[in-house]
This record gives sequence, C-alpha cells and structure tokens, in this order.
Amino acid sequence: HGVELPELDMGGGLGIAYTSEDTPPTTDELAEVIAEALLTSTAAQGLGVPRLILEPGRSIVGPAGVTLYTVGPVKEIPGVRTYVAVDGGLSDNPRPALYGAEYEAIVANKANLPRTMPVRVAGKHCETDTLIPEIALQAVEEGDVLAVFCTGAYNYAMASNYNRFPRPAMVLVRDGKADVIVEREGLEDLVRHDRIPARLAR
Repeated sequence: HGVELPELDMGGGLGIAYTSEDTPPTTDELAEVIAEALLTSTAAQGLGVPRLILEPGRSIVGPAGVTLYTVGPVKEIPGVRTYVAVDGGLSDNPRPALYGAEYEAIVANKANLPRTMPVRVAGKHCETDTLIPEIALQAVEEGDVLAVFCTGAYNYAMASNYNRFPRPAMVLVRDGKADVIVEREGLEDLVRHDRIPARLAR
C-alpha cells in the first residue's frame, strides 16, 4: 500500500541445539536470509529499507540454563526398558508433554563416566510425564543428580503449580559463584491465596 515503515521487527524464532542432532542457523545466517529478502522486496515496491530488528532471545538464554533433578527410583522392566524417575517434570517443564520437545542430559555427579545405560526419564506427576523418552546415561542410581541442558528459555515462564507442586529455585552461576535469584516455593506459597468460605468453616 506504499506505506514506508521506519522499523521492521521480525520477532524471535531463532532456534537452538537442544540435542546433538539439531542444526539451527546462526544469527548471521538468519539475518542474511531475511536482509536479502527485505532488500529484494523493498526494491521491487520502490520503498525505502526500514531498520531491521530481530529478537534472538531463546538463542541467548536457552543454552545458558540447566535444570538439575535429583534421581528417585530406577526401575528396570526386563525386555522393555529402564525408567529413571526424577523429582520434577511436567510442572517445571511442560514442553515435552505439550509438543514433544527433546532434550539431552547427563548424570552430573558421574559426568566423566561412559554413557552405557539406555533409559527413559520420567517425572513424578500423575499424567503421562516423560521428560526424555530415550537416552543413554551413565550408570544412574537413586540420589544421583541429573542435569538437563538448554532449559534457560520458556521453562520457568511455563512452569506451574500442577499437582500442587511448588516451583523450584533459580540460581545464577558465574565465575565459580552462585546466587539464588528466585527462591524455591514452599507450602505456604501454595496455600497463600486459599480461602475457606465462612459458611463452611467450623
């Protein structure tokens, strides 16, 4: 319609490598493709070139986050698979359940050992709560710490109190120092807004 825009914000969408099989474009590669299309289309319409803005938020904060779970029961079903239960799941990361998001993980306290144990990592919620359907881990046992990578984007924003689970703490780690930046929720946080109507109170 001949309207010249001073700025064109293309939003986000730049992916990250959640697994070793993912090969997302770099920021430069994405910008090159968009800029080429923008220059071609504006020239064809006789329009000026607007300032191009991209929002690569996930590519910045996604790889910066790691979720740590404590391993609970490890159950082997002969001829089927081995299940590894952790102390979180659907409430702190609903992405695998919502749209099949995939992640990689290691047993943090055994990181230097070979990954020889194929397992399914399951959360502790009442619905189908599968964090990682199939992955080879180090020989995992109850009490180990499972580190799931690339959880810096969306996970905390999408976390909930599903099944009345308190949300975990968030810790900032840099240069060998750690600081709590979001406190862990407790029972008092879960019931803070609960009210019993006077007509039901005894």
